[in-house]
Amino acid sequence: MGVAMNDVIPKGGALPRATVIKASQIVKEIRSGLNDSQLRERYRLTRRGLRWALMMIVSSGAISLNEICDRLSWESEELRLDRIRQSKRNKLNFEVTIHDFQHPHLRGTIRDVSETGIGIRGMKSTVGENRTMLVSADEFGEFATFILEATCRWSAKAPDGDYAAGFEISNISVGNALEFRLFKRLVELADSPLRNRFYPGPVRQYHRH
Repeated sequence: MGVAMNDVIPKGGALPRATVIKASQIVKEIRSGLNDSQLRERYRLTRRGLRWALMMIVSSGAISLNEICDRLSWESEELRLDRIRQSKRNKLNFEVTIHDFQHPHLRGTIRDVSETGIGIRGMKSTVGENRTMLVSADEFGEFATFILEATCRWSAKAPDGDYAAGFEISNISVGNALEFRLFKRLVELADSPLRNRFYPGPVRQYHRH
């Protein structure tokens, strides 16, 4: 397993590149005695970036939460994956299509978005499965097409037969992350009661009542 991180510390103001951390390697280093500061320096991570990496390796089963807390200066509550769901989710009131990158015929629409994940409807998914997904650019050019990797954390089937699922983002490159943030900001503005004051253009045009 590899954990891809974009929350890295850039050198000389340069745009940071994704840092791929092998779970087996970082577990070995933790068990050899490296502390928080040494891990952050080795992988050029912010504290937030290291927290995310630790959450991912705990989730993978490579190391236990108790062992992380015993060896490093973290509280267990800081590293629980269920904390991710506390991230504010904004519902979409306009349609954005998402495809499975390897199987383009598998598609759905995004129902909500947060800092760490997306909700999808119309795409049958299984908890635990990993997908590489492509989000199509909006027709007004507010954000470009972008790709991300994500893991299904929950799935359900509505009485009308439609599927819904929640995905946690596991890997996204710097360039794609920029487009994701533009998309998320667009959703936030569209979801805001002040949208017509600050964003009177495309969002209002394709707002669905």
